Amino acid sequence: MTFKNNFKIFALILGCAAVFAACSRESNLDDDLISKQIIERICEANAKLFAENEITITQSEIDYAIWGSTLWFERKLEVNLSTKKSLAVQKIAGVFEDFRYYDETTHYLFQSETDTEPESFISSKISTGYWKYYSWDLPYLQDSLVKDIGKWREENGQFVGDNPVTAIEAYLGSKYYVTLSENNKYLKLELKSATGESLAIYEYSYTANPVFPAGYQPVQFPAAKQYSVHVNWGETYNTDTYYTNYDWVEENLKYFVIGRIGNWGETPEVAGKMPLFYYDEACTQLILEDSKPVSVSYDYDERYYWSLTGKLSSETDGTTVYVRWENEETVYNQYGND
Repeated sequence: MTFKNNFKIFALILGCAAVFAACSRESNLDDDLISKQIIERICEANAKLFAENEITITQSEIDYAIWGSTLWFERKLEVNLSTKKSLAVQKIAGVFEDFRYYDETTHYLFQSETDTEPESFISSKISTGYWKYYSWDLPYLQDSLVKDIGKWREENGQFVGDNPVTAIEAYLGSKYYVTLSENNKYLKLELKSATGESLAIYEYSYTANPVFPAGYQPVQFPAAKQYSVHVNWGETYNTDTYYTNYDWVEENLKYFVIGRIGNWGETPEVAGKMPLFYYDEACTQLILEDSKPVSVSYDYDERYYWSLTGKLSSETDGTTVYVRWENEETVYNQYGND
């Protein structure tokens, strides 16, 4: 075979390789575009999820992270912000059941392995900020996680992405399967093991009619003794009343905790600002971390977090504190970063 023929063959191989490479690049570009579009759709679903006025979610999950076992948790959450009612029910292995029912001003809690223990039944007052600033606590894939997963793909009408969590052995090689509606709302979110076994299933619908659980009556739930603190939020937010937590007890003191982390909390959220708390309406007596009976703390990590805590007794019931909203840097400079 002559050199010229060798060159022709080499050129032919090179040409084929170039064609294959071009096809591969085109395929990669297509995959990247599809993945980008899927990420955009899931992130849009996240935004829509937390803008809902009513929702029902059913959940079945093996909770390795908490219990380290293979027990199935079954949960159902119904929330209707228009009627100011919500119901959360939980079963473990189909047997243990507890529920939380919120009805405008009262929270009913049943928590026990049997319904014959009196301490299993309790009711408490709901703060006036609860429904006003209601924060969803829902299962979803955070935007950052959706983007960190890497490439997403479509399989049988579902969006599939690898689960980057590796701390739990059962989750190694697991994948997320997301089903969205045509207008990008969550319909189903599922986590499957490397062998295709379901580890968690969440199903979503966008109507809710929470009612008091059958077999129980509000009169079964004695009211807890609670004290209150009033927070004058300033600006246009007016004053809200927050109640001490009925199960945090130390002698004759009752505790309350008000706070916000990210978009979670029963309080106003002012973009770019954080609250400074004062004992007086003129906002001259700043509440410090070690103040008593009320104290305040701030944390300056990735998401600015603040909390107002206090110990209330009958003598201090009805304490009012006042807020002045400042930008985050001002609050940071006031308290520093521990």
